[in-house]
Amino acid sequence: MVTQLPRHNIGAICSQVSFDKVTHAVHLLNIQNVFQTPTLPATLSQFVVANQWTNSQGTFVQQLEIYTPSGEMLAERKNQFTITSNPPLSCHWCIDSFSMMLTLKETGIYYVTISIGRPNEPLESVCNIPFECRLVQVSHH
Repeated sequence: MVTQLPRHNIGAICSQVSFDKVTHAVHLLNIQNVFQTPTLPATLSQFVVANQWTNSQGTFVQQLEIYTPSGEMLAERKNQFTITSNPPLSCHWCIDSFSMMLTLKETGIYYVTISIGRPNEPLESVCNIPFECRLVQVSHH
């Protein structure tokens, strides 16, 4: 039985994810696409990328790459997950948590590139989530 690759529904950058054990709802806390810092380099204490996949069954590989504004790869993460639900419409969340790992050294637009595929097959890029790093003036009173 051949099933298509899962559909990518939501991709978000946030600081935390909480799961409701009763309703199984996922709450993305502090979704952000702009990081403001007074100085560079800046280390992000909580950086979570949450992706929701639906409409498929089977085992898949999700790859996540974060690129700097100048095009260098800043971080990479690969996970494997299995969707066993019937019907295959129900969603599966992939939560990648980078804590105390991401150091931003330049201002500008960074991209989180998300790819999906089957194990041992080429991955297909499904989306780019942009986020911006801005320098902000700290006011001294």
